[in-house]
Amino acid sequence: MNQLTHLAVIADGNGRWAEKRGLTRSEGHEHGLHKIDDLLHWCVDLGIPFLSVYVFSTENWNRPKEEVDALGELADKYFDRHREFKESNVRVLISGCADNLKQTSLDKIAHLQEETKDCTGLTLNLCANYGGRREIVDAIAKGARTEEEITAALYHRLPPPDLILRTGGHQRLSNFLLWQSAYAELHFTHTLFPDLSFGEVKHIKSAFERETRKFGGVIIDKRTV
Repeated sequence: MNQLTHLAVIADGNGRWAEKRGLTRSEGHEHGLHKIDDLLHWCVDLGIPFLSVYVFSTENWNRPKEEVDALGELADKYFDRHREFKESNVRVLISGCADNLKQTSLDKIAHLQEETKDCTGLTLNLCANYGGRREIVDAIAKGARTEEEITAALYHRLPPPDLILRTGGHQRLSNFLLWQSAYAELHFTHTLFPDLSFGEVKHIKSAFERETRKFGGVIIDKRTV
């Protein structure tokens, strides 16, 4: 049975969820942040020690300014929760570049990571202002050339994702963890992110545990060679 160590989630569908209910897209994103809190608790209950969530891509700056500004305010409030994360023994990492971010936001990110760096429970990796191609380019800019060097030069040293879950119905990676996802299992659901339930996540985890993972090998006498 496979061990799900690192679950990565493309949290898609917040805006559509809000529009279906006559709410603003910003209100949908706020509900999406609450769902991340649910995911944290579910991962603890299911024994998943690493959770990455794609919350804002480098391409999302192309959205209407009002929506981008509201997302920035929500992010700043989330980054201010360092005491809560520390009390819950959650280590928080932020993966992304500094481009276009306000200095106050960068300071909050640095403080959050510093305050939770010694936490030994679940690791939450928030991919904010993140792009998979940009991460690889940044690694190469540090002088990395081989696979091992690029892996070591990524934003954070985390185990590669075992499973990437995308909500919202689209079946694409959208520039998410491109280097790390080489052998990740992929699961796409039509469920909009704020509607994601513990039961669905538990079912997805169970399906992953039963999946045959060969990593380029073949199965001979129940051994991968």
